[in-house]
Amino acid sequence: AASITTVAGLYQEAQALEKTGNLTEAAAKLEDLLVLDKLYKPAAAALERIQAEINTQSFQTEMNSLLKAIDNKDLASARRSLASLKSLGINQDQIDQAGKLLAEEEELVFISTHRQIADGQREAEQWQQALTTYTTILAVAPDALFAVNGRTETTKRSELDSALSDAISSPHRLQDEKQRTAAAQLLAYAKQVNPAGPRLKSQIDTLEILITKAGTPVTIILESDNETDITIYHVGRIGAFFSKQINLKPGSYTVVGSKIGYRDVRKTIEIGPDESANRFFIRCEEPI
Repeated sequence: AASITTVAGLYQEAQALEKTGNLTEAAAKLEDLLVLDKLYKPAAAALERIQAEINTQSFQTEMNSLLKAIDNKDLASARRSLASLKSLGINQDQIDQAGKLLAEEEELVFISTHRQIADGQREAEQWQQALTTYTTILAVAPDALFAVNGRTETTKRSELDSALSDAISSPHRLQDEKQRTAAAQLLAYAKQVNPAGPRLKSQIDTLEILITKAGTPVTIILESDNETDITIYHVGRIGAFFSKQINLKPGSYTVVGSKIGYRDVRKTIEIGPDESANRFFIRCEEPI
């Protein structure tokens, strides 16, 4: 067993360290003492008191660090300080309040960061991406008015962008009069949109050219044998000829040829806006 002198000496050293504010060293001395004599009650009481004071000081230090980190928007450091506070196991009400402050600041930073992202996406006319960003913000802050308005606007712009891209990517559909009319209405709407960035302006210019081409008659060349009587549905009878130039709008046409003693011939021709490709041959060749 440890001698009374040794135990008393350690206790006195611990007391001296406590008085000078060296609490960690004092606690270490008391822990050493209790290893030698675990029944020495003054040491146990002193260790409990000193450890409580150490925890109180640590708590205040970490709380100050946490609040400073929040003020500086250093959220990673703030989260580390909050974790340290929780590990101390004291002043839970204050920890909960600090955690609430941190959560509020995290939300504000999240909203601010994503608002900047959305602004950049709008500037780049990335409407679908901006819509996704606003939706993400609203999942965290449903009452954020700028995000509510942003989602409404970017929904419309995203739909317009998709409609314009679809019309431009399938110019052959503009050969249909109904499709061309719908595209013209879309174009008129797009021209009213403000602000119009470079992408929208380019889409408007491109679609306008495509609509104009699709509605402008082009010269086609029909070739035959001068014996086959040619009719183009919804255009009229052309007659017999070796070669004939006809002006037609781009689109799909059914051409029928008739010749006495021969089976009628029927051909569907696709007329595009490029005149050089619009040359077709039709004649009756199968005797009856």
